[in-house]
Order: sequence, then C-alpha cells, then structure tokens
Amino acid sequence: MLIILGCCFVACGNRQIHQSLEALYHASIQFPDSLEMVINGSSEKRCVKNLPIKLVSYYPPGFCTSCTVNQVEKWKPLFDSVRDDRFVPLLLFSPGERGYRSLIAELKLSNPPYPVYVDMDERFQTSNPAIPSDSRYHTLLLDRDNRVVLVGNPLASDTMWSLFRRTLDNMLANDGVYVSE
Repeated sequence: MLIILGCCFVACGNRQIHQSLEALYHASIQFPDSLEMVINGSSEKRCVKNLPIKLVSYYPPGFCTSCTVNQVEKWKPLFDSVRDDRFVPLLLFSPGERGYRSLIAELKLSNPPYPVYVDMDERFQTSNPAIPSDSRYHTLLLDRDNRVVLVGNPLASDTMWSLFRRTLDNMLANDGVYVSE
C-alpha cells in the first residue's frame, strides 16, 4: 500500500493533497444504513457496509444530475470485466433532498443495467470527513473491512486501470485484504 500511496503523492505534488490522501488512506469508510439501491426502475433500502471488496465512485451534493447519470454508462466496461462475487462496484450518488426526485427520475429514465446507490440524507459525506472535496479522489477501492486501498478512477487512464487490476487481483487472492508485494 505504501508504494501505491507514494506514487500518488509524487504524482500530486501538492502538500495539501498529500495530507488529504494520507488521511484518506488511514480512514475506514463508513456507510450509512439508509442507502437506497436503484436498479431497473425500482428502489429498495440496502445495507452495503458488509459487502466484500468495493469500488466506490462517489458523487457528492451539487453534481449535475442529468450529466452524471448520462455518464453512468461509462462504468459498463468495469462492471462487465470484473465478474466476481467478492467484488462490488458502487456508484454512490448523494443528491441531497433537493436533488433526490430529479436523480430518481433520471435513473428511471436511463435505466442502467446495474445498481446505483443513493444517499439522500448526505450521511456518507458527513460520516467520511477524510474524503477530499476534489472529485479526482472520489473513487476508492476498499478492502473487506472498508479500508481505503487505492484512490483514483480506473477508467481515467490505462495506467490507473492496470494499477486497479493488479490491486484488485491481489485482494481477490488474499481473501479481500491487500497484501504488499
């Protein structure tokens, strides 16, 4: 993990980002019990904290609802390429009460073929103050204990995809825990 963390620090070059990422790598991500899972036009409350390895892509309050929902499709290659019951990608939207109805309407209209999670009360954000406000750091690979193992969007570049795959494969081979190589 220190190698991954070190690479991120060198690439970032900003002391404030360095400190934010260091705090994030020492955090255990908390999931509210009130998350709503939306799939195929219907929704239900769902507890996700006990799911196995997770890749969380977090969309905080204030995001452009229709823009972001239209981009949900970009995650399809990841959903399709990683077929393992021990790995769960979570697209987590936190629209707040004002944006909730608009988000649900957009999701029903676009009808993504995989689950999207909604945090109407913004509890995810308040429960995880270590997550920086910079959206580049809103995609997190978590181990089975919800500890941050990797920060960054695997779809952002071939390098990030390769790092994500190596890290995920390591975790899958080690019962959901990252073991330093």
